[in-house]
Amino acid sequence: MARILRKWFEGFYRHLHLEDGRWPSKCIHKEIAYLLKSRFPCQTTLDDECINHFSKASRYFNTYHNLNHKKQYEAGSTEITITLVGDILFTPGSVINYLADSVFRFFCDADCIIINLETPISSEHAIPKYAAETFNSSSDILHPWERVLGQKIFSLCNNHALDCGISGLDNTARIIKTQPNASVLGGASKGDEQLILETNGFKIGLIGITHGVNKHQDDAAGTGIPIIHLTKPNCDIELQYIKSRVKKLIKEQCDIIILVAHWGYEHEHWPNFHQRMNAYRLIEMGVDVIFGHSPHVVQPVEYISIDGFDKDCPTQLSRGEEPRQAIILYSVGNALSYMMGREAKSGIFPKLTFRLIQGISQKRLEIKSMRIMPIKTQMTKEGCKIYEIENGDKYFWHWFFKI
Repeated sequence: MARILRKWFEGFYRHLHLEDGRWPSKCIHKEIAYLLKSRFPCQTTLDDECINHFSKASRYFNTYHNLNHKKQYEAGSTEITITLVGDILFTPGSVINYLADSVFRFFCDADCIIINLETPISSEHAIPKYAAETFNSSSDILHPWERVLGQKIFSLCNNHALDCGISGLDNTARIIKTQPNASVLGGASKGDEQLILETNGFKIGLIGITHGVNKHQDDAAGTGIPIIHLTKPNCDIELQYIKSRVKKLIKEQCDIIILVAHWGYEHEHWPNFHQRMNAYRLIEMGVDVIFGHSPHVVQPVEYISIDGFDKDCPTQLSRGEEPRQAIILYSVGNALSYMMGREAKSGIFPKLTFRLIQGISQKRLEIKSMRIMPIKTQMTKEGCKIYEIENGDKYFWHWFFKI
């Protein structure tokens, strides 16, 4: 009964998507409805096929997750650990030390950390006391990551990239590059949306995309912030754009290709059908990991079996190559946030350890393990701080995961 009532309630705002276009501010009923959506995100879906699919994906995810932790690997295999961090948003107050001790320790063994920095940090622009659609933060927001020894990649490919204009985007990128072991994905120049990073014997290729840039659509042309909306049908042009980038990374002999995707619909716990089908096409094109964010809530994670890697995996795709794995993280939720609602103040930090082994004719990627830390933002006297969610905490409700 509660589920039926929830679905009925969500019907008042389920259809509202800022990503498809901003409605006039005088439409007060839509403004109120969207405010409700941000406070009470869509936990249900009208798509029964979606629930059936992710029920199977959840069983496989949790079974494979547990089995892999017990698996023995031969010594000498090449491994790399990559940790993913969702939306680091503008927050009021101090941002010098927002990682709790247990959260900081979680990053200490990572070879590479990919972070969605969803705010400019332009020293040339004013920092607002509070912000709704136009962000800018102090460069202090980078401070907690200076102590982390692994390679840090800050993605600027998101809808707040141009909140301070192209000059603010360029200034943000320059500030990040002054930090130790820090790289930038996305920037003021075309081509900045693609990056190759070599670490621990791996060559990692990255591509960044975003569904939009708020009111700055015209300014984005010619920049390294590609606008690609993948929650709709008939995305052939957009997919071909990504395919051309993937081909370049394959030609550069990248071991792992990661799409850092600011995509999906805000405040919805499920990807829609078109987004899922487009994600599968991207995997078939050569993407190994889709790291998704933007909905401000957690969505499912899906293992993919390519060319028969594991017959038990519910999602089987083909590249016509040797068997290997891929993974889609539709949305890891928020990392640092002062948005309303428990779901918008929580997220997950996935830590993926990849193993690269030599196949018959080429290297093969295998996910050795994945550890997930559920996290939440809490307000303190100094400002917002990220804490690990303890067992039983009601912040983290998504049934897909059995952490």
